Amino acid sequence: MVAFVHRAHFIYDPLAHNLLDKVRANDYGAYIEPVAVDAWLAAPEAVLAGAGHVVIAAPLERIRQLLLQSSREGFSVGIVPIAGQQRMARALGLPDGVDAAIEFALRQDSYVMDLVLCNGQVILYRATFGWLPLLDEPEEVGPLRAVLRTLRKLQRIRLFPLKITTAGHPAIRTAASGGMLVT
Repeated sequence: MVAFVHRAHFIYDPLAHNLLDKVRANDYGAYIEPVAVDAWLAAPEAVLAGAGHVVIAAPLERIRQLLLQSSREGFSVGIVPIAGQQRMARALGLPDGVDAAIEFALRQDSYVMDLVLCNGQVILYRATFGWLPLLDEPEEVGPLRAVLRTLRKLQRIRLFPLKITTAGHPAIRTAASGGMLVT
């Protein structure tokens, strides 16, 4: 049997205002305290002080900010995707449809998710840096031309210093000319 949170804050962007009534009138017995995204941004720590669970429906940058705050303050987060966030929803394994997303966001059985930061910014599904041979070539360039262009660029390769830190392990210092991180 699925258990649901008893109380949650709902941070919503004006783009998601149409979800407010639907989230508040949920069928899961959760009391929802609505918080406009502007009110939360004005005083994030004060608005969510003592929060146990927060549901958000907002642009990606606001979701990143909330996840970072959650990692510092220890509350759980449920996400209800808004229009245009299908890629993020797939990457995070969120269900299709508003009703299913609300139900999933209000579940009590949350799971721990690794939070990946790059220069202090939360990475939700993919990040690239530096030069990625062949992947950086325009699509209209044929395979042979792409290889030739890559070989010419090899003499100008530049390394970027990296520091990789994981919870509970020592930092690794290395360098790379480029890379892609998929979470």
